Amino acid sequence: MAKAVVFDFDNTLLLLGVNWNQVKADIVRLAKAERIPIDESQHIILLSNLLSGSPRMKAGIDGLYLKYEQQAILAGNYRIFPEMLALVRGLKAAGYSLGIASGNHTMSIRELLSGLGLLDCFAVVCGRDMVKNNKPAADQVHFVLGKLGIAPEDALFVGDSVNDEAAAKSSGVAFFKVTNPKADAERLSSILNI
Repeated sequence: MAKAVVFDFDNTLLLLGVNWNQVKADIVRLAKAERIPIDESQHIILLSNLLSGSPRMKAGIDGLYLKYEQQAILAGNYRIFPEMLALVRGLKAAGYSLGIASGNHTMSIRELLSGLGLLDCFAVVCGRDMVKNNKPAADQVHFVLGKLGIAPEDALFVGDSVNDEAAAKSSGVAFFKVTNPKADAERLSSILNI
């Protein structure tokens, strides 16, 4: 049975209304300004990850994520999933160790969790800016588990994307895919006996 649950953030606990097409356009402009050849048809996550191999580019990309996430937060452009947030509270009360491994910026995650009264539920919050390689690489999951002092076989990763699933698999952590936050929160409550 799991001792720790690691959550993805965006589209798992809530939906953050960021204009990701604009973020990608700015990332493309940043790459062109640095004269880095890119394939503009690539998905934003793959493009961001490939360009983040350079510390200078990673800092620039992390800054763009933060800028647009903060704009969405300031505008109140996000939708919470109340059942998932209730699940987090229930897991914390039941004694589970909780962490977040997300492609969002750590500052944005912490700000939203604080505003929702949930920041104290999570012992570790790891956004894209805290690791060299973002999901689907295992860096974030390893970082969170290391801070929690939990072995991969004692953890469950909860997320919504193929990148979350790949990060869990490469970390040796069981994965639960969220497709319907309300129904999946109920299923997880049952699976984790809370």
